[in-house]
Amino acid sequence: MVVHYLCWPVDPLERLRLHLSRMLGYCGDLFGRSAHPGRQEEEHLRRPSDLMTADIPNALKLLNDSRHMIDGSRRGVDLYARVLGGVMDLLPVLATLRRSSAEADRNHALKIFLDALSEVNQQIARVFNLLRDELTSFSSLDTVQRVRDIETAFHSCVEDFRRNQKTLSEDAASVATLAAAHEGIVRLLGYLKEISEATEALREFDSRR
Repeated sequence: MVVHYLCWPVDPLERLRLHLSRMLGYCGDLFGRSAHPGRQEEEHLRRPSDLMTADIPNALKLLNDSRHMIDGSRRGVDLYARVLGGVMDLLPVLATLRRSSAEADRNHALKIFLDALSEVNQQIARVFNLLRDELTSFSSLDTVQRVRDIETAFHSCVEDFRRNQKTLSEDAASVATLAAAHEGIVRLLGYLKEISEATEALREFDSRR
């Protein structure tokens, strides 16, 4: 135990928690801004993504350090690993969102689609911020149910878009960009659900420690 505290005078799991909280805040910032698509937004979208990328090496090191702890925190380490894995999986989705935002001003169907999802994007941003707060406060903010509600709202928006935009004539490249944006949000919601479930399990684990 003495060696444990000499090697890690500051709990690496605690530091990892703070890193993850900050990264989830970056995600919330990114998705909040994505509610207003257009090329002028791309520079603003890039910064949170770059900050997340810069945080990942430190988070991985802290996760590795945490695996060597001897205080019975293995279950917590595995749960934090799930959160970090979900955040890392989000990076290509963020890149897709950034490209979609840049294309929206010259792809009419894509702009209509992203405009229709404005409220969904805002809800996603709020959930990311709630997850950030949940990690730092250890209080339940019911993010798992919120993600389910967002999925329902998203699928409803997609169905409305398909019904209302049948007459749009778009070239193959525009259709492919639209499909990529749709797939990106589907993947995002899957990762968001995984992060929410892991965060909820972490709250329950920490309440029993």
